[in-house]
Amino acid sequence: MIPSTLSRTFGGQVAAQCLVAATRTVGAEYQVHSLHGYFVAAGRSEEPTLYIVERIRDGRSFCSRQVKAVQHGKPIFIMQASFHVRTDEGPEHSDEMASQQVVWFKSKARLPDDETFHVCTLAYMSDMTLLSSALVPHRGEQYQEASLDHAMWFLRPFRADEWLLYDQVSPSAHAGRAITHGRIFNQAGELVAVVTQEGLTRKIVGDRPAVPLKGFEGK
Repeated sequence: MIPSTLSRTFGGQVAAQCLVAATRTVGAEYQVHSLHGYFVAAGRSEEPTLYIVERIRDGRSFCSRQVKAVQHGKPIFIMQASFHVRTDEGPEHSDEMASQQVVWFKSKARLPDDETFHVCTLAYMSDMTLLSSALVPHRGEQYQEASLDHAMWFLRPFRADEWLLYDQVSPSAHAGRAITHGRIFNQAGELVAVVTQEGLTRKIVGDRPAVPLKGFEGK
C-alpha cells in the first residue's frame, strides 16, 4: 500500500501496479505496447489490493494478459495488456504537437535503467491532469472528477525521469461524462505514448469535496 490522504485509491497507482503484475509474466523479449482498463469500483487507499493475472495468449509475436485488482474479493479495476516482440520493424513517422492543455512532467527521482520501470511509472503519471483538460472551457465551476476507463499505447522508448510533454484535449463532455485524449512527447518532439480516458465530470451539489478525503463528513 502507498500512503495517501485520499480515501479512494488513486487510479494511476492501480493501473501501474496492474501493469507491473502483467509484465512479470512475460519474457524479456516482449514489451508492452497497449493497455485498456476499466475502473469498476472505488478502491480504498487503506486496504491491501490483490493483483490476479490471467494468461490470455502466448504467441510468437504477441502476448496478452488480463489483470484484476481485487479488494475484499471484489474487482475494483480490470486491465487487458498486449505485449509485442522488440525485434519487429516497419515504417516510421510521428505526429506533431497541438493542444488544449499542456503539462510538462517527469519523475522527481532518478529511476533505474529498466524499461519496464519507466513504462509502469508513465502509466501511473498518465492518470494525472488528463481529465482536468475537459474542464478548461468551464473554469470557475466545480465538478466531481473520477476516471471511468483508461487506455494507453506505448510507441517509442522513453525515460520517465526526463521531461515529457503531455498534450491534452477533450473533444466532448456531456451528461456528466467527458472523453479526453493525451499525447506524450519527449524533448526531441517524438511521440512516445498516447492515452485515451473517459471520466466522470459530475456537477457538485452541496459542500462535498471534488475528491473524497479521509475523515470528511459529508452532509
